[in-house]
Amino acid sequence: MDALNALRETRRDLAREADRLSSFQTRSSILLRVYVGVRGYDLPEAAKALMRLGVSLFASTRERLADRAGVEAGLKLRACKIIPPD
Repeated sequence: MDALNALRETRRDLAREADRLSSFQTRSSILLRVYVGVRGYDLPEAAKALMRLGVSLFASTRERLADRAGVEAGLKLRACKIIPPD
C-alpha cells in the first residue's frame, strides 16, 4: 500500500512540475524567456513529457523511458544510459 501511495504522490509531483514549466512560457520575465530561447529549451515539450511520465508510471518500462527521453530532450539534458530489464 505504501508503494501505491508513493506512486500517487510522484504523479502529483510530476504534474506540479509540468505546470511550473508551462507557466514559464507565459508568466515569466522577459529576461527568463530570452534565456530559455537562447539556450534552446523546449519547455512546452518538456512539460508535456513530464505529464506523460506521470501517467506512464503504471505503464511499461519502454513507455516510461520514452517519456523520460522527451523531458531530457526538452530541457537539453544529457541522456542517461539506462538498460531496461527484459
